[in-house]
Amino acid sequence: MYKLCTRMLVQRTPARSFHEASEYASIAAEEVWLLYPFVMYYMRSALVNSSIPGEAKAAYELCIHDYQEADATMDRTRRKLDRVLKGLSERCGLDLNNEYRAALRSVGACRDRLAKLSNSPLLDDNNEDIYNRTMVAYMLGKLIGIKQWCSDCICRYVKRQGTDFGGSPISFGIAIPPGYGSAQP
Repeated sequence: MYKLCTRMLVQRTPARSFHEASEYASIAAEEVWLLYPFVMYYMRSALVNSSIPGEAKAAYELCIHDYQEADATMDRTRRKLDRVLKGLSERCGLDLNNEYRAALRSVGACRDRLAKLSNSPLLDDNNEDIYNRTMVAYMLGKLIGIKQWCSDCICRYVKRQGTDFGGSPISFGIAIPPGYGSAQP
């Protein structure tokens, strides 16, 4: 997860740059949101193949639906994060936990559905990678409100957090470098 996180963030921010955690959350949410349409396109293209068995076609159609849900959810998340970055307030505060979890459930449902098929050309490392990227976006989204972290520090947090959805950055032993802000809930 650490390597994936650094790859996702370094594409858009210089290595070891310092930003508010919400900026990293926004970058990660946009990164995964941009991937979902490609997956749906690939699955729609596979449905045209007449040699694909009916069971696989049904799974692909359900996966397209799953990714449409994940796409809509992550789009809402991305837009809310964008409002935060622009200094605009959210009507009821910013609680994106359910949004991220809905995207994870949708992407995970597709992954699990494809895993039940034998020799599915769509079940490959890319599908797992997209799930993991969505997980990284979720973990970074939990850090909203923490001021100025470096990209490497924030990815170390993701690495230590793993798939445990609890805890705070401090409980995972992540020290914010002196002079670069502090953890504020």
